[in-house]
Amino acid sequence: SYGYIPSSFAGVVLVVVLVMFLIGRF
Repeated sequence: SYGYIPSSFAGVVLVVVLVMFLIGRF
């Protein structure tokens, strides 16, 4: 796996995308 992407950063991005998706639906 690539090590230049911290797991914490990936987690934050995942949460942001999920929130934007939920906001986009409603």
